[in-house]
Amino acid sequence: MRCAQCHSPHEPGANFCQHCGAELGLTVKKTQGFTWLPALLAVVLFISLAGYYFKGILFPFPPADRPHRLAAEGPATSSRQDGKPPVLDKPTEKREKPVTPLAGTSLPAGKESVPPPPAAQQSRLQPVGVVSVYDGWDNEIAAISAVVVDHAWVALPVRGCLGGVKWFFRFAPSGFSAAIDGGQWRPGDEVGLWHLVRPLDLEPTLLQPWQYQQKTVWRSLLSQRQIVDLVLHPDWQQGYWLHAAHAALPDESGVLLQNGRVTGWTFGGWLGGGYLWAGPAADGTEMTVTVADFYNLTFAGGQEEQFVRALAMEAGLAERLQALLAGFLLSPKLDARDVPESLQPANMLAEARSLADELYQQGGFDQLVDLLNGEVILGTGDLGLLKIAVDARIGVRGFADALNFVEKTGESLGSDDDHAALQEFHLQLYQLWLEDELAKGEPAMAAQVLERSRSFFADDPRLYLDGVELALVQGDWAGAEKLLRQRVYPDTMAERVDQLARQISQQKMQEGEIVIPFPPGSRQIHVTATVNSRVSFPFLIDTGASVVSIPAALLPALGLNIDRNTPRYKVTTAGGVKEAWEITLSSIELEGWIVRDVRAMVVDSAEQVEFGLLGLNFLNRFQMHLDSDEGVLILKPQ
Repeated sequence: MRCAQCHSPHEPGANFCQHCGAELGLTVKKTQGFTWLPALLAVVLFISLAGYYFKGILFPFPPADRPHRLAAEGPATSSRQDGKPPVLDKPTEKREKPVTPLAGTSLPAGKESVPPPPAAQQSRLQPVGVVSVYDGWDNEIAAISAVVVDHAWVALPVRGCLGGVKWFFRFAPSGFSAAIDGGQWRPGDEVGLWHLVRPLDLEPTLLQPWQYQQKTVWRSLLSQRQIVDLVLHPDWQQGYWLHAAHAALPDESGVLLQNGRVTGWTFGGWLGGGYLWAGPAADGTEMTVTVADFYNLTFAGGQEEQFVRALAMEAGLAERLQALLAGFLLSPKLDARDVPESLQPANMLAEARSLADELYQQGGFDQLVDLLNGEVILGTGDLGLLKIAVDARIGVRGFADALNFVEKTGESLGSDDDHAALQEFHLQLYQLWLEDELAKGEPAMAAQVLERSRSFFADDPRLYLDGVELALVQGDWAGAEKLLRQRVYPDTMAERVDQLARQISQQKMQEGEIVIPFPPGSRQIHVTATVNSRVSFPFLIDTGASVVSIPAALLPALGLNIDRNTPRYKVTTAGGVKEAWEITLSSIELEGWIVRDVRAMVVDSAEQVEFGLLGLNFLNRFQMHLDSDEGVLILKPQ
């Protein structure tokens, strides 16, 4: 359905345009009657009136003032739904006085009726308009469909009114508008009955307390939809309100009627279930709170109000960021389920990070150092803001101050994921600081940084490699090599390990000697040598062997083979006398030193498959110094 005047879309059955107020042309279909129909209607009306006036004699129902007695027994606490329609929460909190239905009553699903209600009842529901709620900066924060009862009262869900300082009811068909000045509400109530400052001058829709013994009709405020023959059973009470959960009640704004009078409301996505009036008739209703009081009780001075204030500011980046961060230093005033999506702390943190990052890009380091102080980081507990604060501190005060800040405030980040990310960030800062000192040519300061970092990350392999690099910068290749061999590194670091090993070899060559460390007291010295510039292979230093030997299994990798013309010898090995073939290797490279044209024996032995032997024909090219106690073999080229 579209409005003929402004062409805006509406739900089927809507009576008036919510945008321009134009009537949507709803007509009630007239029934073709007969000449005797008026007489029949008169008889039915007479019988109905007689039954109504003598119902106390004919039908001894329980007393009609039972809701009043329930209200007098004291309020009960309710639990709200999560704000995600149409799922409703079951009450989980303590109820002071549960409401007990009449014995023997049933709970039918209700009968949905699609045709429009009688014209007489439609006329009593004409005062359906919209309540607009505005915050202190004139932003409309809610628009709630509402029906006026007894000329000047509307029922509203508290959740939709939070943060509003000005409320207006508008009735588009007549152009009527009136402020709401206060109403019947107490802290903790989910619904309030609110008062217009001036009455709506139309035939009134009357309010009456809900009655147990009468069936209830639900009627939509947005369309012609209605559900008849509802039998409701309230499950808890809250002040003047009874709550009833019923499977037939739709997730839509509507009213609950008995005998054509309003006895309750449904509030669609704002609240689940039906809210039945159990207070006095409208002529006995008095205001207990003003809109200003309501605001002060529910919103003023809390975190959410400060967030709204910050978002409404038209100021510079630093001022807006400061106002937004101030909200995190205040306690929330709303229940977490009532906080609007736009004011959720997660969204406010995202906004704060965006403002802080923009200020950083503009070079506002000093301002960020002041704004993102320890109190703010502790208040937000946000790793993203901490990182921006650290970057700003590095730019203004250096790495030492930034790391002091992290180590003092970082413990506030509570989740396991945040803690792991913080640890990684902490380590990266030390690595950046170390690289910075090395780039500035300050190895002594770099050594202090490394020592400090190890107090937090004693066994981190990245710091071991940083230590190797620092030792090489200081010219201590022996210390670098010792540190490099102290642990096994993950495969992801293999490239860096190889690069550092090559740098160690280069420093060794510059000193004219090869230093081979081994476990002190060990009878075996293991090395890795490159054969024919093609294959790196493990060898044992064997001063008891006269020549180099390699296993036959290595020949294919070297591109070599033996045949009947290859010289053959008998050699003595640990496994006894074996047959061996003599070949010449083009080169053997050890720690950067290359020995060419090396005679070697190829041994096909189960005892020598995974390693070779560096015998005297290779070792005699060097001067050897062996210190078993220190665990070092030094080879000096001759």
